[in-house]
Amino acid sequence: MVDNLTLVCGSIQTSEELRLLIGANSNIDGTMEPSQDDVNQVAPQAEAVLEPPPVDGVQQHSPPVNQYPAASAASSFPPPPQNRSRSPYRGGGRNRSRSRSPPRRRSRSPPYRGRRRSYERDDRFRGPGGPEQYPQRVETEALESYKAFMMRQEDNVAPEVCLQRYEDYKKRVLVKSSRSFFDLHKMEEWLQERYSPAIRHRHQQQKLSKKRADAKAFADRVKTTPLSFDEAAWGDDAPSSQPPASDLEDSARLLYIRRIPCSCPFAVLSEAIHNQGAFDDLLLSDPLKKKDMEYERSAYILYPTAAAATAAMPKLQNLLVEAPEMPHPLRLQVMIYRTRAPLKTPSYMSLPDRITFDFDQALHLATLLDKHSFSNDETIGIEAILADVEAATTAHRLDVVIAYLRRVHYFIYYAGVQCLDMGDVMHAYPAVFVRPAATDRDIDDDKVFSDGAATAGSGWGAWSVSLDERIAAHLKANAPSVVEAKRAAELAMVHDIEAREEVALEPVYHSYTEKAGDDGKHRCLLCTKLFKSVEFVKKHIRNKHPELVVEKIVSAGEGCMWDEYREDPDRPMDPIVMTNQPVVQLRGGAGYDSRK
Repeated sequence: MVDNLTLVCGSIQTSEELRLLIGANSNIDGTMEPSQDDVNQVAPQAEAVLEPPPVDGVQQHSPPVNQYPAASAASSFPPPPQNRSRSPYRGGGRNRSRSRSPPRRRSRSPPYRGRRRSYERDDRFRGPGGPEQYPQRVETEALESYKAFMMRQEDNVAPEVCLQRYEDYKKRVLVKSSRSFFDLHKMEEWLQERYSPAIRHRHQQQKLSKKRADAKAFADRVKTTPLSFDEAAWGDDAPSSQPPASDLEDSARLLYIRRIPCSCPFAVLSEAIHNQGAFDDLLLSDPLKKKDMEYERSAYILYPTAAAATAAMPKLQNLLVEAPEMPHPLRLQVMIYRTRAPLKTPSYMSLPDRITFDFDQALHLATLLDKHSFSNDETIGIEAILADVEAATTAHRLDVVIAYLRRVHYFIYYAGVQCLDMGDVMHAYPAVFVRPAATDRDIDDDKVFSDGAATAGSGWGAWSVSLDERIAAHLKANAPSVVEAKRAAELAMVHDIEAREEVALEPVYHSYTEKAGDDGKHRCLLCTKLFKSVEFVKKHIRNKHPELVVEKIVSAGEGCMWDEYREDPDRPMDPIVMTNQPVVQLRGGAGYDSRK
């Protein structure tokens, strides 16, 4: 082939000239096109050497550089075959694609279905700061199977030693995946409120003040609104429609927003919704309940009236919410909240002995929770409510306690589950439990065990036994001695973290605070407000200018936050991918992810 090219390009003397002419990236048979740099370098030389002699009366044009030149008169060899492909996007020779279709993706879903899954923001909505300020997602390390790990070992070791090495390897993969997830989400509110001791303590103080207001509102409501969790009161043939279990679950006044990313701050979402109309309350679900949906949240907006909710819905639909903390903008998708049909307990839960047992157990739990929340204030709590309520039967008193646990302490009695807040209740347990009437068989079976006093599980089915075990665990965890010891340890940790926070924030206070006169007043340089002392300015900067302090606060308590996160067996984390296998679950985090 070199001899053939020498005959065609007779004036080329060296192999270097030949290499420059055909291109350094080309095959010797000429099936690949030269690079653009090589084309620019040898174009004049190629025109001078390969230009055919002019023909009289015919205007000559130089052939394009990326085309094969016509053979000269002295050459007896035909030119190489031309690429006859009709599509400019298809290559020639053996390397061309067999299909005109683009390469198939592994998923049949359209790209960027729903919200964008990339951590790069859309250029159309890019705000100040750019994408470099957001943490980049780190791909989790794939976990090898035991067989693949064992075959990779170079030395001959006993199976017990190899198994121990594999367990250590799995622990390293788990820690690496946990750390990657923690670093990605440590600046988000939901993870800080769950694992940062100082931030969690401040959030708990806000929740306690809200619980006081909720307890007073519940006491006023229960005086005028009858509550019943008997199935007959919730049936279609009931004499009147049963009111919702709490004032926050009135479906006519509620709007529902789904798929809110966990990076969206509560204040940003609340301000965006409030700009379209005033509302009474905004509730967010727990992201941990959406492991399979990238820890997204649901929002519930409570309006003063049903008319206000109806008027606000078109204003909120497709509303764009954007914040520096969010790696991509959020477009709200608002829906009408639908009340779920109630769930039924076993019929034997309506037996008189079981009603009495449940009332004593629920009252004991409510009393313990009141003691931790209201510090023995006798004017607030379930005891004060029951004293004012005219409850004719034990079943009615039990219904009041169950509704109180759900509304004030976010505890679902018939599920034996403690929720974080009311938003978590409405997402995880939107349906209330009702008791069907006891059957004749339940009554006959109860007579067999009616000789002694009612105890947990005596004469009742497995459903009630499991329920009593869960509630007993909550009673043990809320014992006064256990709670006080836990509170003392947490307060000591909070004081230590707050001291480190103040040291880290001193440069910020010094930069944005100045003395205004000799009367001791100080001014905030960010908003020029005057305060009585410098301590008030510091508090103002922390509360009203969080963008200056949030990173330093998180950095001061990051070590304790990581320890709390690492020790939680149910911690959120990315799924662990096994080599050539579906997603598996080691200890914490998400389970099988069908999108992988």
